Amino acid sequence: MESLAQVLKAKRKALKIRSVDLAKSLKIDQALISKYENNKRLPTKAQVKALSRILEIPYQELLVLYFKEFMLKYLSYDETSLKAIALVQDELTRIVKPSVKSKEKAITFSTKRLDKFHAKFTKLTSDKKSRLAKEFWISSIAHNIHLGGNTLSTLEVKQIIEQGLTIPGKSLQEHFEVMNHFNLIQDFSGINLIKSFDELANFHLRMFSGHSTVSPGKLNNNQAIDNEKWSSFFRELKQNWHEKHPLILASDSRSFLLHEQTFENGNLQIANLFTNFILVKHDFLPVVIRREDIESQDYQKAWKAYKEFSANQGLTQWLMTLSLQQYQKLFKI
Repeated sequence: MESLAQVLKAKRKALKIRSVDLAKSLKIDQALISKYENNKRLPTKAQVKALSRILEIPYQELLVLYFKEFMLKYLSYDETSLKAIALVQDELTRIVKPSVKSKEKAITFSTKRLDKFHAKFTKLTSDKKSRLAKEFWISSIAHNIHLGGNTLSTLEVKQIIEQGLTIPGKSLQEHFEVMNHFNLIQDFSGINLIKSFDELANFHLRMFSGHSTVSPGKLNNNQAIDNEKWSSFFRELKQNWHEKHPLILASDSRSFLLHEQTFENGNLQIANLFTNFILVKHDFLPVVIRREDIESQDYQKAWKAYKEFSANQGLTQWLMTLSLQQYQKLFKI
């Protein structure tokens, strides 16, 4: 089995990335890259995650090598160490493994249930599917703009979109925000796949055009984006487009966008819209995400797990539950 150092060095050279450029991407000294690749020092866990994106190595694969090297660093080559390893393995099997398995089983079960509802939905007539999708989109827009402080109700959003009404007592900006969202969604039919950060930034620009408190397309702290990280994200999105379950793909993408906090404002709204873009492109109904859903204990606990351990199972289960509830309500189950 190759060491972490060997894998990092081989992959960097295969991608023709200079060590100085890799160091810049990680915001560390170039000398550390040499130490990582010569097994003289271990990167941090956060750096392992960054390296997995930049070098296009599956994170779990790299993490396994990291933990292996971490343990070898502090263990001696004798019978005592072997006994200690056996005890650790037994403890992990007893405590951690069942927990991971239970989460995986829960997601798999929910996926199967969701697919049954989805299959039932796809058998509806085109007109009925289109009407239902529009209703869910309107509700999704209403709750998404609420997250940014817009005070229009779902009914008022519906009236603006379907009847072109101007709601008394509501600002023009609130009306524009509704139509910006809706017009962008209307254009989804002509977009096959979002392939670059520039396209994502254009989403943000169009969503918040004319907004007085959100700067459309403006990056957080005016910092330049990490091109390697975003290229890797969109490359993986394309690779997994037909491989992963659409809801899992949407959940993974949403978590990445929220974690990056790339834009000065509106990161939550753009992440929710991107989530639903993926779902509707796979012929699923858009998920309605309410403020109370994000403030729930389940979501907060799952988000903490993602930030600390890069574990997205909880957030996927959370999103899956929201989608299931919508289909159950739709079919009165």
